[in-house]
Amino acid sequence: DIDPSAETYCYGEAIFSLRCLTQRKLGPFPFTLGHLPKDDFLVFAEPPTDMEHTGINMRAHRLSRGTRRNKGDRGAALVEMAIVLPLLLLLLFGIVEYGLLFSERLTIASAAASASRTGATMGTRAEADLAILQALEAGLYDQVNDSVLISVDIFLADAVTGAKTNKINRYAYVPSGGSCNWVPCPDPSLGPVTYGSPADWGDPAGRDTTLDPGGGGLDVLGIEILYHHTSVTGMIPGIDRDFSETARVRLEPDVFGT
Repeated sequence: DIDPSAETYCYGEAIFSLRCLTQRKLGPFPFTLGHLPKDDFLVFAEPPTDMEHTGINMRAHRLSRGTRRNKGDRGAALVEMAIVLPLLLLLLFGIVEYGLLFSERLTIASAAASASRTGATMGTRAEADLAILQALEAGLYDQVNDSVLISVDIFLADAVTGAKTNKINRYAYVPSGGSCNWVPCPDPSLGPVTYGSPADWGDPAGRDTTLDPGGGGLDVLGIEILYHHTSVTGMIPGIDRDFSETARVRLEPDVFGT
């Protein structure tokens, strides 16, 4: 029942849809569905004219250009992420590594200071070195293991500069599960004591705990802890190596001759 004399117009609402309208004295093209009388209707039409093809192609071009732009933005974001992500990871790993290192150093430095104070009060007693090493173990907490702690030097420091002299008793940390985890073990209760090699400072009995009238005397006791820091991430170069912490204290005067 379609009037063959009616003019048919087509226009594109989207690239994938084509609406065709039969016009009956509706005025100039284009028009909307709201302009149609009740007796007008949608029909399948002839192929669109050149003008209509142009409008559809322009819409397709704008859609394609927008799609290419979106793809380009995504590609640029991926490139930026590829550049920035390694730097962010390196910063994160650096914070973790140096945080753990500083925590370890603070713990060991505090333990060395505590051990040196013990040595200052022990003076010339035979078990002085053993007491120093036991105080060190107590202060190290979870750092007391042979993968961290390497050796401890108990030495005579220069009274003026505090520099380490050649009078040293050196002890290596070797966990044994017994009462003494040091080699050699300076425990006089186990028999004759062999002091740390090189045992140039030797027996604590030779340490000066006499306060001279002029203010001299009193040896300066030094403790140097050699330990190893193991990298957690392996991403920060130069951090997986040996470190040392040193504490010094002047021996307390043996006022009562004990």
